[in-house]
Amino acid sequence: MRITLGWKIFIAIQITAVTATMLLRLFPSSPAAPVLWSIAFLLFLPGIWQPAEWVEHLLWGSGLSLISISVASLAAAIAANALCWWMLLRVVRCVTRSSKRPNHAMERTAGSFGP
Repeated sequence: MRITLGWKIFIAIQITAVTATMLLRLFPSSPAAPVLWSIAFLLFLPGIWQPAEWVEHLLWGSGLSLISISVASLAAAIAANALCWWMLLRVVRCVTRSSKRPNHAMERTAGSFGP
């Protein structure tokens, strides 16, 4: 299976977000912590809003550790982002295919008048 450029970009964005999240958990009192939090938050959007919260809400009383709940929340955020990314790639593909089609509206026809 071939991975397209669009999916390579998605993977790079998500790896950067996961790395920022892990570094933030390792160094919470670092001066770079607000920057790491901002990077992780922005790159995990929109998946971090609802799907991650739903997973946390569902698993909170289950007896799982906080690390397990965090990993499940990250997986839900990445899955939601993948769905959004797939929809974006479909739109981009449709737009680029429609722009590559020749536009015959301005061509002269056999019965047209003019110079």
